Amino acid sequence: MKTLKASLLVLLPLTIVVVVALLLSSLYATKGQKFQTIITLALALPLLVILVGWWRRRISWDERSLKYSGLLSTKEVPWDEIKEVRPFRAGLRKVLYIGSRDKVIIVPLIFSHQEDLAQAFQEHLSLEELPHPSSMKLSFSETLLLWTGALLLVIILATKLRG
Repeated sequence: MKTLKASLLVLLPLTIVVVVALLLSSLYATKGQKFQTIITLALALPLLVILVGWWRRRISWDERSLKYSGLLSTKEVPWDEIKEVRPFRAGLRKVLYIGSRDKVIIVPLIFSHQEDLAQAFQEHLSLEELPHPSSMKLSFSETLLLWTGALLLVIILATKLRG
């Protein structure tokens, strides 16, 4: 249920972008602009795919390993190989660094419970004491970035349809 709420938070800006684009295309489209509208929406699709890929990122754990899954791949690191888990800032975004013997996974901190996970590792808690996902709210910076991206898509579509 919490994953569904988080999914809806991400899908809402995408839905708004598509609805506004369709409304603008119906308001401003003449016969010559129909083709331009189709091209503009086709150019917006890769951006939507990026946002959907962002939405599909998950980090989870069980008694055997820590798992990170994205849109196209899943990475798994057994607990005994993990040397370090820590959050840090990369520009405006917060990321989670997971280091093991032979690989490093850098996960964007999308949900606030991932910071709890990093804190638990820094405190060397046992597996039973690890925090379970209690909050699936998007972090403020990720939410701001997502809504800004959606707004920019609307502005781009509006200027393309008017021009």
